[in-house]
This record gives sequence, C-alpha cells and structure tokens, in this order.
Amino acid sequence: MFYQAPGLIRVSHLAYVDDLMIFTTTSRQNIELLHDFLRAYERVSGQLINSSKSSFIVGRKASSLQTQAVQDVLGYQLKHLPITYLGVPLYKGNRKACLFDPIISRLRDLLQGWVMRNLSHGGRLALIRSVLQTTPLHLLQVIHPPKSVLITIERIFNGFFWGSYNGRKHIHWSSWAKACFPVAAGGLGVRSLADYVRAFSMKLWWRFRGKSSLWSE
Repeated sequence: MFYQAPGLIRVSHLAYVDDLMIFTTTSRQNIELLHDFLRAYERVSGQLINSSKSSFIVGRKASSLQTQAVQDVLGYQLKHLPITYLGVPLYKGNRKACLFDPIISRLRDLLQGWVMRNLSHGGRLALIRSVLQTTPLHLLQVIHPPKSVLITIERIFNGFFWGSYNGRKHIHWSSWAKACFPVAAGGLGVRSLADYVRAFSMKLWWRFRGKSSLWSE
C-alpha cells in the first residue's frame, strides 16, 4: 500500500503528531487489510481512531462501487479536493485564489473584534506586526499563494492601519509598499509578504539541496 509518482520513491504514509495520512489502492483486499491494521493498533495502543474526524479521498478514475466499498469497510466520510490539512489547502492542479479564502476571512474576523476599540496608529501598527502579519506565516512557509492573494492581504493591513475597516473609510496617505521600507528610509519597518515568500522558498530550496527532506529524494 503506497503512492508512487513516476520515477520517484514510494510513499506509504505521512504523519505529523497525531495526524496520519495513508496511501493505498481502492481494492477491497487492501482496504480490509488497512481496516484490520487500524483495529489491531487500537487494541495494542489503547488509542481509538475518531471515525467522525477521519475521511478518505479517491482518485477521479475510482468507480462508485470502489468508493462505496471503502466507505463500507472503513466507515469514514468521503471528501473531495481541495481540503484543508494542518491549516494548509491540499489541491490538485493550478493554484487558485479561492483556496486562500479561509485565511483572508480569518484576518477580517480579527478586525471585527477590534472595531469598538479607539486605536492610535501606533496601536494598529503593533497589532499588524504581532497578530495580522503573523497569521498567514504558517501558510506561506509551505505554499506560494498567487500574487493577487498577497495583494488582497496587504490591502487589509493597509486599510486597518489608516482606519479603513469594517465599513469605515479614511484616506490612505501612503501605499503599503512604502510602509514596508525601513524606518530610516521613511517606512514603518514592516516586512512585505512577498519578502516572506521569497525567504521561505529559499529555505525549502536549501532543504531540497541538502537532501534533508523526504521530498528531496
């Protein structure tokens, strides 16, 4: 039971803390073997698998009978790509801006909680640095969003700094690009999201180059 792209290594599973992703075929024999393995794990470890939080995804070529067989044997719910796993969208094909709607909604929800506060520009800048700008960093470390997504997020930052949020509109006396200049150069000393993306991309490249990751094999 494994997944193998042409010419690459076999991947049977991926694990992170108590999350586990298993790759297998939709043959009933393999699914029943997987079911027996999971039940044996429960007996030996004393840890129970939460079926309501477990799910499975099948390929486009899987028939309805194969899909139903997986559901009958394992008892998990069927899901379709894209899904969110560990806070990151998993998808197949081209990157689409809609995949990043949850993180944009999250940022807007944060602004809703601050609407009743009379914040100075210094207070807004502190919230941008400590909360708003750090919220998407987990996502940016593993995936490169389309440029339009970065622009939308930074517009939220800029609007909040100048007081244009939750239906309120104020004049923006400077662009966010200028705000990302160092303080000595007349900016606010914040980093642009594009800089973060480039830094994280180089970090991933270095891991691949140093063969310190499974994906570098």
